[in-house]
Parts: sequence; C-alpha cells; structure tokens
Amino acid sequence: MQQVEITDIPFDAKLNDCQYDWFVFGVGVESRTEFVLDRLSQKKIIAERTLVLMFPDVAETPRGDLIINKISKTFQKVEVKIVETNSQVAIWKLLRTYFLEKRGTKILVDYSSMSRAWYAAMLFWFWENSNSHADLRLDFLYAEGKYTKEIAEKDVVIKDIEIVPGCVGAMFRHAKTVTVFGLGFYGYMSLCACEQVEPDILYTFSTIENPIEDFVIEERAGNRELVERAAKSFRLSVCSVASAYRCLSEIATVHLNRGDEVILAPMGPKPHVLASILVSLANRNVCTLRVRHEKYVSDVKPSGRIILTRVKFVSVDF
Repeated sequence: MQQVEITDIPFDAKLNDCQYDWFVFGVGVESRTEFVLDRLSQKKIIAERTLVLMFPDVAETPRGDLIINKISKTFQKVEVKIVETNSQVAIWKLLRTYFLEKRGTKILVDYSSMSRAWYAAMLFWFWENSNSHADLRLDFLYAEGKYTKEIAEKDVVIKDIEIVPGCVGAMFRHAKTVTVFGLGFYGYMSLCACEQVEPDILYTFSTIENPIEDFVIEERAGNRELVERAAKSFRLSVCSVASAYRCLSEIATVHLNRGDEVILAPMGPKPHVLASILVSLANRNVCTLRVRHEKYVSDVKPSGRIILTRVKFVSVDF
C-alpha cells in the first residue's frame, strides 16, 4: 500500500548549497516570482535541468522575457513551455517527455504562481508512476504573498466547480455528504459553492495567520454563514502543510469509517490546497474540488517568508 510522507522543512536552515535534478517553476504575473529566483540564487541552489511553465498571457511579453533571462542566468538547461491554466493534460504530456526515465529523484517545485491544476497533475502523475521513480523526493516551495484589501475585496463570481486532477474520490452515493471548506477571501463564492454541494455535515478551516491586518477571514460575508453552520471550525497554520494534512486526514478517516462521502474544498492559501490534494492521493475515497473564478490577474508581492514542504511516496506493508 502506498502512502504519503510529508515534512515541513525550514527554508533557511535546510536548503544551503542543495543540488536538485530538476527545478520546475511556474511563471505568472506575480512579482513574488523574482523574489523566489533571487532567494534561490543567494542560497546557491543548483538544478541540472529546469522546466518553466508559463501562462499564455505572460509569454512573449517584456515581463516574460525578463523572467526567462533571469532564470537562464541562475539555472542550467532551461526548457520553457506555455500551458493553459486548466490543462492537466499538457502537464502529463510534459512529465512523460521529461520524467519517464528512472532519474530525477530530487525535484524542486515552486508552486507560488502555479495553477492548482498544474501541481495537482504533477503529484498525481508521480503518484501513479512512483514505482519507476525510486526514492523520489519532491520539495514544494511557496513564497507567501503580501495581500491587500483591494485584492481581497474583489467581486468574484463562480465560473466552474471542478474536481482537482487525480482527486475524484469515490464514485457512488454514501449515507451522508461531508464537506470541509477551507475559507478564503471570497466568502460569497464559498457560500454559493456550499449550496451547490449541499452537504449534510459541514466543517470549515482557515489560517491562524491573518493575511491582511485587521481583516478577519472568518468574518467575511459568506464565510461567517459557513462558520455558523459548521459542526466544527479549525484554524491551521499556513506554514505547516504536514499539520493541515493530518487534520484533514483525521476528519476524512472518521467519516469514511461511517460510510460517508468526504469532499474537500480548499478556497484559501496554496499550502492548504496542497495538503488537500495529498489527502485525496493517500485516500482515494476523498474528493477535492476546485472552485474557479475569472479574476485571477493580480500582482501578489512577497511577504518575505518561504514555506517548504517535502513530499515522498512510501510503500507500507500490512
């Protein structure tokens, strides 16, 4: 049986002079992209090869050219690929092209500016092909963002509710539906998504750290109604993917043992999205949803903190 091993790694303490086989880097409009490259260069991080995934609206723009030049000065053998936001198929094709051979056991992935479809597709592909990647180590790097009220108070409307790649869950109706919502800025979007899912039992979780001063996520319109409805609400640190994973896994295990359907809907920061995806991979009966809106183009500046999570797939014999 295959399971997930997750470790929170202090970025400043553990990455000095570290060498990777691959660096996979997402490039969007966010200026924390340059911050990550500068920090990796300062710490003399080395990668034998680099795969750059770039959104179409950034490709062949002055900013896109600037980032590519910066990456090329820091890393070797750079491959640049333009990928649509929701194209997990394109990600799988790239992985088959570059990672099918039995090498590349140490991979650094900066998912700070990635679509969740991209890093979910990567995790699912490596999970499915872990037998051909002995001792695979995936280090997921996230540059925490510095958000503004202008970003947090956007009016957004649901475009789609989709299953995250590889996180479909069980395909039959259970006794009850249990949904765990990770609260983000856009409370009404979360509330609308909850009403479409119609759970029998609701949980919510949010970050311990408020991303904006004097701006409480749980008190946002829409989020407040969800917290009031919830059987229980949790607050988890954005800095610990391992802790979020344990919390969500425990909720899922309790309800799956009762014959319930379990759905995770992380609307908050990407480390909590990563934890949810890993729960679905480790327990194939758990579904993780992605609620999409159309207003993604915002420059998110770096807060200065980098969160690093090490993921390994391990075989467990019973």
